[in-house]
Amino acid sequence: MSGRRKRSHGAGAVVLLVGALAAGLGCGGSVDPLAPAITDCGSEHALVGAATTLETRFHSVAGNVTVLDDCTIEVSDFTFDGQGISVHAVLARDPGFESFDVISEDLRPDGPYDAETLTLPLREGMTLDGVTHFSIWCVPAGESFGDGEFSGS
Repeated sequence: MSGRRKRSHGAGAVVLLVGALAAGLGCGGSVDPLAPAITDCGSEHALVGAATTLETRFHSVAGNVTVLDDCTIEVSDFTFDGQGISVHAVLARDPGFESFDVISEDLRPDGPYDAETLTLPLREGMTLDGVTHFSIWCVPAGESFGDGEFSGS
């Protein structure tokens, strides 16, 4: 699959994530994965405008990540071969991803991705406070397929 597509990973897509969590795969976040996406966003947070380029680690993950507003993350030029087990976009508060919030459903069913744009809303109860890193994260393996640290704003 090639070309540019926009994929929105909104509230209706969390069913796969809930199944993974029920299976005991867990995550470091404390937000209910059934929480609806935040839709009323401002642009006051200091992280708005911050960006990072993903460092490829596994499965051809690449892309550019930007904080669009107080509750929306965009991944542009996103590439991922669609492989792995329970692979999600996450926001972390530390470089080791000890504490993170899952902000997408499992990305594998929609893969592979080739220079696409993902729009990822935060869920009610999530905030950008303390967020420093973004990753395409394999939840059961506790492994980053590609990640970066936000800089600028």
